[in-house]
Amino acid sequence: MTDGLAISRNAQVGAIALALSATLGAAIIWRGPGLVPLRIVALFGTALGLVCLCDELGAGRPLNRAGLILFAGAFCAKLLMLVSADPLTAARATITYAFAMFGALLLWSVALLHHSGAAKRMGALGTAASIASIAFLIAGHLAVALGSLAGFAGLYAALDGSAEKARSASVTIETIAWLWCLAASGLLWHSPID
Repeated sequence: MTDGLAISRNAQVGAIALALSATLGAAIIWRGPGLVPLRIVALFGTALGLVCLCDELGAGRPLNRAGLILFAGAFCAKLLMLVSADPLTAARATITYAFAMFGALLLWSVALLHHSGAAKRMGALGTAASIASIAFLIAGHLAVALGSLAGFAGLYAALDGSAEKARSASVTIETIAWLWCLAASGLLWHSPID
């Protein structure tokens, strides 16, 4: 509890779901390809946690709704990545996932900037990280030949069939999303969002 305000049951469930599912998802992706059923379970747990976060932030607010819509796109793209047997389709789904996920994180981070205390600090860090990630994705898309750009250019190389480069980019994307989700989990658990 903080400032005499109780943490809601919704926030507690969201915090636990985000912490467990994001950690599970990150551990699986760092392990390597495979374990698709567990990756899907982690994706559903992350979705539960993010819906709880949106509810705490105010589900009726436009930034939160827009973030939820982008996350729905990321969710569908991630499912397609996981179940697709075609490497080209999986690579395209990974690019869609990256843009949609970072877009959702950006919108929710900007929404957090409208609050105070820890929520505002997390919003500032999340906004900076999301903007940087989206900039790397765009730069990688526009100039693949300029280098790895923090691993994101590997996504576009995957369109030519380089699975290892795509895996490296996926690990980078998942790590950033995992860190954001862990920060959101801590925020939900320890700080009532005013």
